[in-house]
Amino acid sequence: MVSELKAIAWRRIAFLFPVSLAVVLFLFGARLDLSTLSPPLLAVNALLALVSAGLATAVLIIVPWGLRRLWRISLSWITLFILRRAIKAYSSPVQAHSIGEQEGSVVIKLPLGADSGTTLGQRILASNAATGDALGIVQPLEVRKSSCLCMVSDRMDRLEFWEGLENRKRSDFSPPSGVVFSREIPDNFGDFAEKVTLYWRG
Repeated sequence: MVSELKAIAWRRIAFLFPVSLAVVLFLFGARLDLSTLSPPLLAVNALLALVSAGLATAVLIIVPWGLRRLWRISLSWITLFILRRAIKAYSSPVQAHSIGEQEGSVVIKLPLGADSGTTLGQRILASNAATGDALGIVQPLEVRKSSCLCMVSDRMDRLEFWEGLENRKRSDFSPPSGVVFSREIPDNFGDFAEKVTLYWRG
């Protein structure tokens, strides 16, 4: 890989340096008559022409490379910024609207609907708002425009909490106090973030 990059660089130099030198000599010739110069002055001007052509070649090689890299870094930073905002909005915790009953089991109504990217079967983590301790996993059974109805899929050994909701699901529809719900980040979010990070580092 390194040898290929070196070969490409040398090919570019072999093409650009003669072109740059020809342009520099043309400009020198337009400024003064080289045939009238003494040998020392001719040597000095030839050296200046070579140096100028070398600098021009370096600029023609480095500037496009720098612009491409700047574009890649800028694009990566913008993508990472948007991705971070999207992940934050996606996983922001919300409080339940209410609880209820469906087919004999407790269900929870959440303000997460199709408009915000909620889909059937998606994993939503219930946790203690004060401590962050996980209480269980719920998953949408019905997804509407701005809300969803969820059933419990994993109680995580928090039987007292869920049994409390089960016992009052018919008489008290108020949401569980001090509990927040947040959608888990899918694996493809992490894969995409990793790819963007590697692209930026490269």
